[in-house]
Amino acid sequence: MAGNRRILWISPIRFGETIHQVGEIGTAGALRNRGWEIDFLHADSNSDGKLLPGLGFGSFEAKKSRFPLIGDLSFTISTIRRLNRILDNASYDVIMAEWACSVGVAHVLKRRRRFGKSTPPWLFEDRSPPAHRTMIGKLHWLHYDIAWRKAAKNADLVQVLVPGLERFLRERFKDLPEMIHCPSGVDLDRFQPKESDLGGQVRIVYHGTLEEGRGLRRIVDLGIRMEGEGMDFRILVFGVGKLAPYFEEMASRTSWLEFAGEVSYEEVPELLSNNDFGILPLPNRLVWNVGSPLKVMEFASSGLCTLTTDVDGTIPFSGQDWIDIAPSNDPVDSWLEYLKKSLDNRNAFPSRRTSARRFAEQNMTWDAAVADLDVELTRLCDLRSP
Repeated sequence: MAGNRRILWISPIRFGETIHQVGEIGTAGALRNRGWEIDFLHADSNSDGKLLPGLGFGSFEAKKSRFPLIGDLSFTISTIRRLNRILDNASYDVIMAEWACSVGVAHVLKRRRRFGKSTPPWLFEDRSPPAHRTMIGKLHWLHYDIAWRKAAKNADLVQVLVPGLERFLRERFKDLPEMIHCPSGVDLDRFQPKESDLGGQVRIVYHGTLEEGRGLRRIVDLGIRMEGEGMDFRILVFGVGKLAPYFEEMASRTSWLEFAGEVSYEEVPELLSNNDFGILPLPNRLVWNVGSPLKVMEFASSGLCTLTTDVDGTIPFSGQDWIDIAPSNDPVDSWLEYLKKSLDNRNAFPSRRTSARRFAEQNMTWDAAVADLDVELTRLCDLRSP
């Protein structure tokens, strides 16, 4: 246990405004349960500001422009000013800084040491590289490269999400320090399975962002194949994004596709547990090969079997009877075969549900995700202790 040691976690996220806060909140909660006290220095938000304090974390805000081209730059500049004041008035055992603001953090700590001020050790964190190759995306990639070349090598510890991201980084930058991994996890208390047999109608579900880059049209391709095989089934899709009109239109054309649109955060666990299979049809793209497949974790926690693809993040689940990991370039044949075998051996399906949940309990919790991080942060602080 880390005792009452304190972390200042610097992140450009607007907490309360985005779904891209689950990783930070889940990781912070697990670290807090291991004895760490955590304050966040984060982007200013239009929310009421009660989210982080309500979860037991401290909260400092720094200004961040809402213009995409200058958002990270403005947050970095604001962080430089804000961080100096925070460190003048509070003591932290370690600083964690996400890559987008790491150059500013490295600058502040270097200047403080130059003027004889004490500085805590700091961790460079990378949960994901830029996702897009647009003109704005290219600028983000330039920022990303600078952060890794200038800031990461000056950090006391480097942490990335998964081994796939480390492999990508070592190929891109060659000479890099040792890294630790801290993947995503899942809140098991939130997702509860419903013990049931595989009934007459096969029930498949997808939930999440509805974007072209996620291979989601292959869900409909699977449905068309299942219909051609004369199978009794229903596919439920819910979420928001640019493909919402496509799924709404396809649902109006077919009897087997149901599109629920946006649902509340509280409704998700119940909707998942009413199904037999979850589906995550990710294509072979960098963003999915360096990520942690949270949706697979939610499916497993809900006691669902899973149809997915062989992107890097799913490889640790290979060989489990509750998941079919199909070729990412053309997965439908594999999924269809897995479904047929499941129907032919219905008696084994309840045990597969149990296996999925048990695997989640043993391998997919937030506590399991932060185990190595907790050890390394403790070691880092012990090295710096007088």
